[in-house]
Amino acid sequence: MKKHVRVVYDRKKVSAKTGTGKIELSIYLQEGERKWITVGKASPSEWMAIAESTTIQAKVTHYEEVIKAMVLLQEDMTIDNFNRHAELDELNINQGKIMYKGTDLRQPFISTA
Repeated sequence: MKKHVRVVYDRKKVSAKTGTGKIELSIYLQEGERKWITVGKASPSEWMAIAESTTIQAKVTHYEEVIKAMVLLQEDMTIDNFNRHAELDELNINQGKIMYKGTDLRQPFISTA
């Protein structure tokens, strides 16, 4: 199976001058349709460890699943369609999370008076 999402380091070749380069996700949709998403910056010695982190790998699998859904639904493989699906999925994921606000308001089962 063809991989549609790749992790790319320093595609503009600026790390030699600045010491750090961008870590980007290259999302290949169709001929001439490619989207670049920047996910971080790193030095040449540490970029592999960052690229293999769970957060970036979770994004890679999420975007692969979005592309599989687009293929299954036989939609046009355009950047606009991809953005629409990726934004909807991110909204649904974030709505299901319960945010911890710093205090635990639950009462213990056995309360001592």
